[in-house]
Amino acid sequence: MTTLLIFGYWLLAAAVVYPYLGYPLVLWVLLRINRRYRPHAAMGGALPAVSLLISAYNESTVLDAKLRNALALDYPSDCLHILVISDASDDGTDDIVLRHAAQHPRVQLYRQTERRGKTAGINRAMELATGAIVVFSDANAIYDANAIRALVAPFADPAVGYVVG
Repeated sequence: MTTLLIFGYWLLAAAVVYPYLGYPLVLWVLLRINRRYRPHAAMGGALPAVSLLISAYNESTVLDAKLRNALALDYPSDCLHILVISDASDDGTDDIVLRHAAQHPRVQLYRQTERRGKTAGINRAMELATGAIVVFSDANAIYDANAIRALVAPFADPAVGYVVG
């Protein structure tokens, strides 16, 4: 019984430590094995169209800053579609989006008339996304100016199908 408890203790300790030490170490080893991968490779030619999907439910306190941030991203404006999914917000969130949309045609509001949750909103908004690449964001996430370029760059490699920032 004591051996089983000791084994269980070390197993649980390893489970706690692995995300912080083990996982980064495994990634480092895999990158050394697969030397052809080069993060943030330069994209040749034109940049792809990107749809930035922003999930929002009663986010009036942060949404204006988020939209200003999205509009200021270092990515060609004709290639960046900004779509805000409002999950039946009732705090003025929709008004903030509509104010930005009136000034910037690339900003669009999709409003769910009744609360259905983030996943349902994203699923419906995917039908409205116009970009070849879709970037998902919460309303309270502020991006560095080059974030979209950095997220898009690995897609220069046709073997890449998914990128996480």
